[in-house]
Amino acid sequence: MPAAAERCRLLVLQAQRAFGPRHPATARPRRSLARWLGMSRAVPDAVAVLDELHRDLLAALGPDDPQTAAVSRDLSYWSQHALR
Repeated sequence: MPAAAERCRLLVLQAQRAFGPRHPATARPRRSLARWLGMSRAVPDAVAVLDELHRDLLAALGPDDPQTAAVSRDLSYWSQHALR
């Protein structure tokens, strides 16, 4: 795993300890982790992170929230790359 992805993973763990595992405040580091995973060709891992984040944001913020919509777009993008 690239150093950037590992740093993001540590930030995710810190945010989850501070706010709880599914709190919306963990969304930014989780999105960053997914991006770095995808860019490092660990696309299935990126999709898994985004899928879980998307479900958490849907439950917490609803489908019309901009943050939920952004994660939905990311999930669609990386899911398409996983099929290639």
